[in-house]
Amino acid sequence: MSVNNNGTFFGFPEIGPDGVKIGRHAHFMESIDPDQPNPDVNDRDRALLDQFAAKHLPGMNGRRVNETTCRYTMLPGEDFLLDHLPGENRVIVASPCSGHGFKFTSVIGEILADLATQGGTDLPIAAFTFDRLMKAANSTA
Repeated sequence: MSVNNNGTFFGFPEIGPDGVKIGRHAHFMESIDPDQPNPDVNDRDRALLDQFAAKHLPGMNGRRVNETTCRYTMLPGEDFLLDHLPGENRVIVASPCSGHGFKFTSVIGEILADLATQGGTDLPIAAFTFDRLMKAANSTA
């Protein structure tokens, strides 16, 4: 991830025929209608990514193979939720839907296995609890 005045950007190395992938995290934080198709990539999107590529990946700038928009869900604060349901220790809630949860699949699986089999985990998950989620939700309300 790279953060600058134009937002937070992410990328993946060359995997498969499409080459390097870059994108802007959470686009422009606009609300979407989940019943509507994703919007097309527009000139503003291209310009923003071209500026990022020119600065950080100069060998890639202008060599676009494919372009698409994507969507994902995020909780307030953009963190995961990995915790027992308050008041019900037999129920574990997992919402690694911060737009980057899939990148953490292995450690999320380990955390969930620990919670299910041991009731807790030695891994640092304080940032991913219901308590933290409620604080984030109240600060954005």
